[in-house]
Amino acid sequence: MPSYIIKADPDTDLFVEWSTVVEAPTRWGTRAQLEAAGFDADRLDRAATKGSSCRGDIADWYVWGEGFIYQQQGWLPRARLAALVERLGSDEHANVTDLLDPFGDGEG
Repeated sequence: MPSYIIKADPDTDLFVEWSTVVEAPTRWGTRAQLEAAGFDADRLDRAATKGSSCRGDIADWYVWGEGFIYQQQGWLPRARLAALVERLGSDEHANVTDLLDPFGDGEG
């Protein structure tokens, strides 16, 4: 499944595997937890320094300060990523719509 490793923010030891197929996090934890689970150290290094493990033309898409489309329900600002995974960790079916910004209507 295509995915990227996202670092929640520069100062927090929280790494999130973000699936581009389901548009949601699939695994998360500290760097040590993800390394123990077999995640590639090079990908974690890129995420730690650039904000994501993306390479190539798409690398700028997940830069620091950006966010993510969450399951076609809305825009998840990166600043709310930690809150999202904390809630999903307690209940994988939790309502997270309050963490999402609505999509724009295309006007403007």
